[in-house]
Amino acid sequence: MKPRSLAILVLLLIAAVVTWKLSRPSIEPATAAHVDPAATRTGSAGNDRGKASSRDLPDAPPVTLNEAFDKKLYKAVAYETRPSGDDGSRAYVRVPSTNSRLRLAPNQLGEFPVQPAGLQETVAVRVDLPDANPGDPVAVTILDGGTCPIETETQASRLIKVEKWGGVSFQFTTSPNDGHHRLRVQPSGGRLKIVDFYATKNSTSENL
Repeated sequence: MKPRSLAILVLLLIAAVVTWKLSRPSIEPATAAHVDPAATRTGSAGNDRGKASSRDLPDAPPVTLNEAFDKKLYKAVAYETRPSGDDGSRAYVRVPSTNSRLRLAPNQLGEFPVQPAGLQETVAVRVDLPDANPGDPVAVTILDGGTCPIETETQASRLIKVEKWGGVSFQFTTSPNDGHHRLRVQPSGGRLKIVDFYATKNSTSENL
């Protein structure tokens, strides 16, 4: 076959293939299910207060300090961008001034997301400690001011014992000064945890 005839044959073949593809009915791709980006975040965010879960919660009564603990009433909060250090521990905090019940997850450093509170406000704190046993000693230390009356004492550091449910609970009162109020919770032989309240005159998340 002559080269010219071969070239014409190749061109005709290419034209036939292109025409066949263009004549095929188009197939619409399946519509992808919508995924809320917030629902896929697994770590902590640039802000220290963390991201609250959007899951529905039952109607809850106003927050009080001495109410019976009900896990269902607590909204989940975790960091958005900082790597999670989830060892199963959780901090449950109640802040009357913001009417908040929050279940906090820690980052890799054992820090729970910062939460707003008022000046000289008393808040309730409960920390689960999966790596501790009932009766184990836990040191609770105030790092930035405020008072933590445990067993009628207000020392900056105090030893308390893990309760039967597997953690510790106490109340903490912020100081008259604006700023962070960190509490170090250190189980004997376990991983330390940091609970942090940012106290201001008008305690809202916008102040963090």
